[in-house]
Amino acid sequence: MSIYHPIQSSSPYNWSNLEKPSDINLVELIYLNKIHLIQNYLEQNPDYDLTKIKARSQYTLLHLACINNQINICKLLLAHASKGDSKAETIKAWVNEKTETGQTALYFASVNGNLAIINLLEENGADIYLRDNEGLTLMHAAAQGNKPLSLIYFNTKGLSLCETDYKGKTPLHIAATEGCLDIIRYLTADKTSINIQENEFGYTPLHCAVLSGYPHVIVKLLKKGASPNIRDFKGQLPIEIATKNSSFVIVEILQEKNCLMKCLGINQRSSRKKYHYTFMLFFVFILSFLVTHIFFVLPYIESKNWLIAFAVGFFLTFVFFLLTWLADPGFIRHKEGEDLLFLLRHYNSEQICPDCVVLKPPRSRHCEACGICVSVYDHHCTWANNCVGAKNHKYFIVFIFVVLASLINLIALDVVHFLRKDAVYKYWRVVKINERTLMYGKNIVCACCILISVSLAIPLCYLCYVQVVNLFKGKTTIERFGRNKEDQEDKRGDSKEYSKLFLGRRKQSRSQRSCANIMNICFRNARNPEYTMNLSHIYHERMTNTL
Repeated sequence: MSIYHPIQSSSPYNWSNLEKPSDINLVELIYLNKIHLIQNYLEQNPDYDLTKIKARSQYTLLHLACINNQINICKLLLAHASKGDSKAETIKAWVNEKTETGQTALYFASVNGNLAIINLLEENGADIYLRDNEGLTLMHAAAQGNKPLSLIYFNTKGLSLCETDYKGKTPLHIAATEGCLDIIRYLTADKTSINIQENEFGYTPLHCAVLSGYPHVIVKLLKKGASPNIRDFKGQLPIEIATKNSSFVIVEILQEKNCLMKCLGINQRSSRKKYHYTFMLFFVFILSFLVTHIFFVLPYIESKNWLIAFAVGFFLTFVFFLLTWLADPGFIRHKEGEDLLFLLRHYNSEQICPDCVVLKPPRSRHCEACGICVSVYDHHCTWANNCVGAKNHKYFIVFIFVVLASLINLIALDVVHFLRKDAVYKYWRVVKINERTLMYGKNIVCACCILISVSLAIPLCYLCYVQVVNLFKGKTTIERFGRNKEDQEDKRGDSKEYSKLFLGRRKQSRSQRSCANIMNICFRNARNPEYTMNLSHIYHERMTNTL
């Protein structure tokens, strides 16, 4: 794979293959970004043919200017080359001239993500379909430079996100090898190239990330649907390569050992789909407990307090389950008239969600299960089949505590009545079932319900503990337990420029009372436009007014 390195020189005599000594000075001036000296030199030599100058490895002056990201020098060079008798075909050939490794000036502009230079070169005949000697396209160049703007721009021009070089490598292979996390978010938005194997070794992008040793890239690929079960041409799985290289952190990520935290939605490393089986399982769980207790336990209860506690517990569990399930957690909706290219032209790529095509507010996150961004994202609750965010966090808190209280009440109820031999109510006597049979049924139901309730109450206690700590700290679960940079640190919210232009710098006092944090999580975040709205138009207006 060709890796782009900017040409550096401290002396004009490091260059070779130059036509005359005066060329050396011009090359050095471009490297030093001395635009005024270059302009004076060209004014004194109006007939000087810039297209003939070559530095080492067949780099032209335009190559050097694009490598060093010098838009003004590019304009100056092209303006001078267009003077006199130079024809458009000559300028076009110069713009599309390749280095010894096959890169054009447009390739280097794509690596740097400079859209102004890209547009300038296109105006002068640059061909976006040219490849280098290894078959790398401009999409590979954008991935190599970690520049989403170049990637999306050329994608709108007709180049595919799944472009392959002569060895079958896609831009995602390049990004995974180089550890370019930002552009991986854009390359995996449609998930079409996530598991493509290249032709040389049979590596998927996940294999490349494992070989290069980038845990944060591996986590992102897994969340986007990368399969850890694909073998390369040697029959190796990614986890086997990590084990062979003694990359124990990567092995742990690929194994996903912590089933408890994954079940509770605290540690979501791998890709999730919005399955309905856990949702239906919870319904079955509630109904089975309700039916079995009505037929086999409640007939033995004479105290009204037990009956009231039982009824209230199930009623509140069902109500807050529905609220958590049906309430909008704070989805960030796409705004009409905006596309990725528009957003990337105006905002930092880290502020944008390429899946939803929205400007993400601080503390929001894209949920892979729901396929949409959620404001003040806590986690995706598989039991409620919904995300927990700014607008339904309070319902979820009450829901888990009500469920825990109901389980404790059921455990106490079943333990107390497990061995009781009291007479049953009259409606059971009408059925004329043997009383001894009813006793056996009651004891079996009580024993099973005690075991199930205790096994559920233990992890639920831990979940309640986690949420209580979250409330007092004013943080979400993903902010406390997220392993990669995207989870642990919200760069959009911490950006000074973003904070000043958007809604001002957020001031969070360390001495802020815990009750204020609780109010923020449960109520204020849901009404705070900084977190819950697609504010790209507001941000754009403030940025324009500031400038």
